Amino acid sequence: MVAVAATLVAVAATLVSVTTALVAVAALLLVALVVVVPIALVVLRVFPAPTLLLALRPIALRLSFALTLAP
Repeated sequence: MVAVAATLVAVAATLVSVTTALVAVAALLLVALVVVVPIALVVLRVFPAPTLLLALRPIALRLSFALTLAP
């Protein structure tokens, strides 16, 4: 009987920790959405998309080249 109770307590603790982790991930996603989207909108308003893409192209090429050479 004690073993069953201990197992139930362990299962409950696991469920609580999983729920806490999911809530933390949801909170991080919400913060990222609230912070990243307005910044992205401002950046796209200041730098139109073609200009931004042309500016990021050399960085993307270097990164892809570095990733290609990575072991």
